[in-house]
Amino acid sequence: MLPPPPRELLAVIEVALLGPAPPSPAQRVELLHAVRDAALAFRTLLSHPGPKASDRTQVEAKEVRLPDMPPITLDDTDVQTVISLTQSFGVMHSAFTWFCLECVRNV
Repeated sequence: MLPPPPRELLAVIEVALLGPAPPSPAQRVELLHAVRDAALAFRTLLSHPGPKASDRTQVEAKEVRLPDMPPITLDDTDVQTVISLTQSFGVMHSAFTWFCLECVRNV
């Protein structure tokens, strides 16, 4: 099954895990399905090595390269968004840059 769009996945996670009360059984099931459906995306994201100076250089140069993908061109807003998000999460690597952009562009 296809993973849910990033915004939908975020909403499911927030409702189930960040709500004022423990998740209901239905919310737990929905969370489990959403995470399972997104497992490959999470594995891909988490399997990349940690931060490298060259990754930040790529972002600042407005072009990010990932294996087996065409270059991702960034505009000034993308660069600021990626740098802000990666600093917030304490990471900076190409895969996270791609993930951030997918989330922001699909909002």
